[in-house]
Amino acid sequence: SPRSRSSDDEPESSRRRWTAGSVQVASPMARIAQNFSLLASKSFGDDRSYQVMSSIEQNMASDVELCWPDMGVRVKGQQSVQAFSQCFLSSMSDLEMSIEAVTEDGPSCGMIEYTVSGTQSRPVMPMFPVGKWVQWRIYSRYEFDQAMQVRVHQVRFGFVPNAPVTSTHFLGLAGCARMLASTSGGSRLLQEAIEMSPDITDVRNKEFLLSQMQSHVWEMSLSLHGNHVVQKLIM
Repeated sequence: SPRSRSSDDEPESSRRRWTAGSVQVASPMARIAQNFSLLASKSFGDDRSYQVMSSIEQNMASDVELCWPDMGVRVKGQQSVQAFSQCFLSSMSDLEMSIEAVTEDGPSCGMIEYTVSGTQSRPVMPMFPVGKWVQWRIYSRYEFDQAMQVRVHQVRFGFVPNAPVTSTHFLGLAGCARMLASTSGGSRLLQEAIEMSPDITDVRNKEFLLSQMQSHVWEMSLSLHGNHVVQKLIM
């Protein structure tokens, strides 16, 4: 059967990549980037999340789907996506965000790369340990319907380039390790964390990660994706 097209299949002429400050084109991705800029802005104070949610609502289809394949998260419908997003925003009073790049892959899809940091006060979003400051690079891919409203918002987490992988990262990963290890992207994230942790302090992080997966090691060793994580941990 024919494989589905990825952004890499798009002709170069149909792809545009901008840095955060250069998105000025009147396109669906430009509108989404403006929402992110609003979220990253300090000028709205306590009203920031309300302003953002009001703006995002105008760009979402009624049957929009928010999905995070590496974690098995799937939220369907405008009201449910709004509620989830609002809950996350309200759980991080020290939320910081910076947009790194915006890519438009033709008229109906695109991606925003951004760095998010903060301390989650209650368990809403996986990978953000409660009461611990942590920073992640997030890749949000958007697909638009014929009305140019968001139909699918797909999320993927990564590490900030050239930044250290900390014990807080491992704490966030450990809480989701079994689920992450069962997916292609999640397995790669766990392996990257292990590879980026060479010194003695990080050995303790690896041991902690392994201890969290201990009762599932045999199951993971038989998994298509999980076995790579197990091999990295025991080498």
